[in-house]
Amino acid sequence: MLKQYPSGLPVPLKADRAFQMVDPLVSSASANGQTRWDRQFTDVPTATPVTWLFNDLECQAFVAWHKDAIRDGADWFTMPLRTEAGRHVETCHFIAAYSGPTRSGYDRWRIEAQLLLRRRPILNDNDGNFPDDVLTSELFDKTINWEWPSI
Repeated sequence: MLKQYPSGLPVPLKADRAFQMVDPLVSSASANGQTRWDRQFTDVPTATPVTWLFNDLECQAFVAWHKDAIRDGADWFTMPLRTEAGRHVETCHFIAAYSGPTRSGYDRWRIEAQLLLRRRPILNDNDGNFPDDVLTSELFDKTINWEWPSI
């Protein structure tokens, strides 16, 4: 069973941080010089840099959790993250050892790391076939919940 990120600790900050998915494509060059691309995988992991800001006790708890619960980052774990698809619990893994803790201000500690998310943070399967429905979903939700006559 996967370990869970401690609920009492703050979630990482992701401002100005990009997601970088593993390339799902494979290419092959033909004899006439043309290159052909095809999708090799549909569910690829995504890497992202994250930063935590902790007070003294939170930092101590995080370092201890990292060392003992997920064996210095060797194990996968679940953690709530905010992505473009909303806030979801994602399955994560540390790509390498984290950097820090670094003193940040009077009473804060900053820890930076690269996380690997087991899957791309995207909408449900096949939602990409209907982008207009995705774009108007907020309007549809408001209309149904606020304007629909009560039954």
